[in-house]
Amino acid sequence: MANTNNNSPQRPMGRGRGRVAFESAKDTKGTLKRLLKYIEKDKKKLVVVFLLVIVSSLTSILSTSILKPIVDDYIAPKDWPGLIRMIGLMILLAVIGALATLVQNRIMLKISQTTVRDLRRDVFNQLVKLPIRYYDTHSSGELMSRITNDLQNVTDILSSSIVSIFSNVLTFVGVTVAMLMISPTLTLLNIIAIPIIILITSKIAKINRKQFMAQQAELRKNQWIYRRKNFRPICCQSF
Repeated sequence: MANTNNNSPQRPMGRGRGRVAFESAKDTKGTLKRLLKYIEKDKKKLVVVFLLVIVSSLTSILSTSILKPIVDDYIAPKDWPGLIRMIGLMILLAVIGALATLVQNRIMLKISQTTVRDLRRDVFNQLVKLPIRYYDTHSSGELMSRITNDLQNVTDILSSSIVSIFSNVLTFVGVTVAMLMISPTLTLLNIIAIPIIILITSKIAKINRKQFMAQQAELRKNQWIYRRKNFRPICCQSF
């Protein structure tokens, strides 16, 4: 077993003692490919999720696009029976969209939980195979914080990020088509403003990425310090 005295070798962590440096994936493409292998068994569920995303995006776009006809064709002419029908249609679209979103979130949550379960199993099997010398030179607090935080990030990405990206792309395309049908001139003005928005968003994303990396590094550092302060060998415990 590893020695617990002060003379035991410790792994250098960051620039100072007790600090845990944040490390990104060395092979991003390879990491994504390995992650996709864990999701391959849920291909059918993923297809259902993406179909539900399409349904929820279409209902959202349709609910927005029928506002103009409601005002021009029913409210202005005071066609109250027709207005009631259109309000019923909007309620129906909202209910369909909400149900599609609810089901897709539940399915995606199950996929993420299954994937993380398999990842935890494989990580544990890999840790069991490591030699004892590895644990002499690596802090157990650092290992646990890395496993916990990284797997939680994987859960967050699978449960929300992938669906959000796909949904946002569909919504953007659908809204652009609807805008072209309503007013090509206003659509052109909005398209001109898109590069400016992208530039500002990219700047904000870079700042957020740095803050996220600093947050993860600080979290791992605090977890390591907490585990180190609260660890006492059996011989030093009072009974």
